[in-house]
Amino acid sequence: MSLSKAEQSLLKPIQVDFIRERLQSTTDAAAARAIGRTPAAISQWKNKLVIDAIVTRLQAAPILQAQQVLIDAAVKASMVKIEGLESVDETVRQSAASDILDRIGITRRPMKPLDEDFRFVDDEELSKMIHEVISGEYTVIGEEEVDFG
Repeated sequence: MSLSKAEQSLLKPIQVDFIRERLQSTTDAAAARAIGRTPAAISQWKNKLVIDAIVTRLQAAPILQAQQVLIDAAVKASMVKIEGLESVDETVRQSAASDILDRIGITRRPMKPLDEDFRFVDDEELSKMIHEVISGEYTVIGEEEVDFG
C-alpha cells in the first residue's frame, strides 16, 4: 500500500488500518470488523468519501500495472506475427497475414450459402454463360457493370 504524504496527513492511524484491511477484503463491513470497529462507526467518519477514493485508487493500481504489462507484451506479440510473414512455411505466412489483417479491421467476407437452384454445368454450358456475360447479353442484378472489352 502506498499512501502519499498528503493522504497520510488526512488520516488517523485507525483509518490507515481500515484502508489496509479494505484492500484485502471485499466489503467495508468485513474490513471494519477486522480492525475491531463496527460498519456503522466507519460509515460515520467525516472523511469517509476521501477514504473510499483512496481505496479505489489503490485497488486500481495493480489493474493499471497489469494492463501496462499486457500492452508491452502486445508489442512483442505483434512482432511475432510480423516475423511470421517471413516464414518459409506458406501456412504460417498465410496465418500471420490473416491475423494481422483481422486485427486492423480488414476481415474476410463471410461465405454466402449456395442458392437452392445452384447446379453444376458442363463445359459447353459454362462457355455459353461466359460468352453471354462478356457480350453483355447477360446481366447480374445488383452487380456493378464490368467492361470486358
